[in-house]
Amino acid sequence: MKARDRIFSDISGVLGGLMHSADGFKKEISSSLEVKLTKFCDKMGYVPRDEFDILVKRIEKLEEMLAGTEKTPKKKLLSRKKAK
Repeated sequence: MKARDRIFSDISGVLGGLMHSADGFKKEISSSLEVKLTKFCDKMGYVPRDEFDILVKRIEKLEEMLAGTEKTPKKKLLSRKKAK
């Protein structure tokens, strides 16, 4: 019985080590994939969703200003252009 318990204990230890290694391997693959995906998105010129939403709001506001729905003096618009 003691030999059998020892074998099960050894197998349990080996399996525990394998699970720990697999978890580390999973984290390594995940981080590597994330880095490659980020580089790809940067290369393609993609932007994060939150930046895109901010730009959409700015464009909508500028379109409203051009359409005359928002009363903004031209001097204020010109000063914004020069500041940038």
